[in-house]
Amino acid sequence: PEAKKAMKMIPLVKNVVGPNHPLTMLTNGKLPAELGFDATHLEKLEQHNIVVITQPVKKIVHEKGYLSKVHFEQGAEQQHLEISVMYALVKTEQACRVPIDDLGCNVDEMGYVAVDPMQKTSVPGIFACGDNTTFLRQIAKAVSAGNICGAIVNMELAAETW
Repeated sequence: PEAKKAMKMIPLVKNVVGPNHPLTMLTNGKLPAELGFDATHLEKLEQHNIVVITQPVKKIVHEKGYLSKVHFEQGAEQQHLEISVMYALVKTEQACRVPIDDLGCNVDEMGYVAVDPMQKTSVPGIFACGDNTTFLRQIAKAVSAGNICGAIVNMELAAETW
């Protein structure tokens, strides 16, 4: 799954930084095969001049939030990497577990409450929207999902009383 997620994220990152900006992928001590990368994935990375560093990360250095370096574990082939930007696709841990633990809603592979396009969860009558359902942490996305959710809840309540 990590390879699939990374391969989806790379074009988005390239779109932000520009197609000619060099990218480096850090696997923090794991080999690409352990993360699900196959020969096709690796060929695609090579085509786009994306370097893969498998060394374990020791620390990420910043000053007042501005990134400067990644230091690798001692004895690593490369001691550090100069950086100014880092993109990470990390699994989410829900701050409020009520939808999952108490209501039984499913989560997706990234840890978000799983919803369909109408913001319905896996539990009938339970809807979810906003930051707990998507990695797109944007006000516009939350407002849009909230509008859809509200309209569908309203429609279902109206249909019940009809």
